[in-house]
Amino acid sequence: MKKYKYANFPFCKYWFWFENPRDIAGADFVNFFSYEDCEVPGFKKKKGLTTRIDLRQGEQEVFSCIRKKFILEQAKKGKKNGITVSQDDTYDQFYAMYSQFRKLKGLSRESKSVLVKEGILFSAYYGQKLIAGGIFMSDGYYMRAHILASVRLESLAGKEREVVGQANRMVILSAIQFALQQKVSFFDLGGIDPDSQKQSDRSLAEFKEAFGGSRISFYFYTKCYSRFLIMLSNLKSKIRGI
Repeated sequence: MKKYKYANFPFCKYWFWFENPRDIAGADFVNFFSYEDCEVPGFKKKKGLTTRIDLRQGEQEVFSCIRKKFILEQAKKGKKNGITVSQDDTYDQFYAMYSQFRKLKGLSRESKSVLVKEGILFSAYYGQKLIAGGIFMSDGYYMRAHILASVRLESLAGKEREVVGQANRMVILSAIQFALQQKVSFFDLGGIDPDSQKQSDRSLAEFKEAFGGSRISFYFYTKCYSRFLIMLSNLKSKIRGI
């Protein structure tokens, strides 16, 4: 289990990773991520699909299940092209790239303070430029890709696009290698939607499944204890519907 508190005064919000939902005294809002399908009164449940690697089978077996041409050979080419990956703390650089990535996708951003305090960052560089990275959450037993971002949505062509694709592969492979070294039992690629109507979602699912994991369900559980937050949420929903 891993937990952290959002620093958004005056509300007390908590995130719990890899744990079944339960009531938390003094909280205004709670989020739980779990692999178990539970029915807990008062909690809203959202089901998703992910691909998860069992690292307990050992490094040799883990890497033998990864698609050779699509992942491993591309990563080798990336290394020859001069891409380097490190587990570091360059959160300012990563957050700038991540913010632009989310903006181009029309999506909201995660709190920077939470990522810096709770995440494990892997960064891929081409020359001196950060071109891809990922932030992972871990409790020592599970490790999950929380955020993956790169410059691939920017105006790139030819070798530049190939290099970014290679960097994305190298980031995940480095994270898997780190998890193996840390004796983590399961590595979660962070969610897939293989049956989506969007080609981009299906392509992302194919990419993540190429790392050799198995499809499993996961669940997000949320509960709001604050009447004011409930009223605020309802107001935002009404505004979006106008």
